[in-house]
Amino acid sequence: MIEIGTGAHTKLFQSTGETAKYLEKIVNEHAALGWEFYRIDKFTATESAGCGCLGFLLSVFGRATDREIPHYVATFRATVEAPTSQDSAAPT
Repeated sequence: MIEIGTGAHTKLFQSTGETAKYLEKIVNEHAALGWEFYRIDKFTATESAGCGCLGFLLSVFGRATDREIPHYVATFRATVEAPTSQDSAAPT
């Protein structure tokens, strides 16, 4: 898996042409290394906005201390060539 840059998620919804070019570049780079594109997944990580005294004070005054950050990963898999008729023949 490869994490797609943090700015990519904004491009994903604002400019489809730029997003397509960006993803095509990633897919082509990895295809040249023998990897087949499989899919893109999104997951969310929760990040605490404050710690220690700051986090405590924010929570006392009802301010949200956590925020969810989206991450996107592109998953690739090794390409597997189909067996040829010679490969599938029984050894003699």
